[in-house]
Amino acid sequence: MSNGVAPLLADDVRKYIDEGLPKIKEEDAKELMSKKDEILRKIDKMKIDPEAQKRARLYLEITEAWVEKRYIELTWEDVKPFVFALKYLLKKHDLIVDWHPIVGLDDDSLVINEIARRYAQVIQKFLKLKEEKA
Repeated sequence: MSNGVAPLLADDVRKYIDEGLPKIKEEDAKELMSKKDEILRKIDKMKIDPEAQKRARLYLEITEAWVEKRYIELTWEDVKPFVFALKYLLKKHDLIVDWHPIVGLDDDSLVINEIARRYAQVIQKFLKLKEEKA
């Protein structure tokens, strides 16, 4: 995206996260696990942004670990942003509809990457816990 579109969309993404995050419930995490295959298919379509793809897979892993209570050190508040991002991936009508050629998944990548920026400490906490239990 060029000509100022990306910064405007990034602002929209930040606002969307700020407004949507408080609405996420614990049941959403459990519901996402029943849609794991659909989430993985969506992630596979994000080839234009391999870093966002990698992060989205990690968000799914974090959510699944929390649902399965593998890491009791992870609180709901830790996991909630990643559930938000995964739910966003599944939305049919988001900031840019996904079927739109070229830019349809840009907003998905922006959401994934903004969550990574905001919650880097939680990601590091999870990776450390995972390493310790390996």
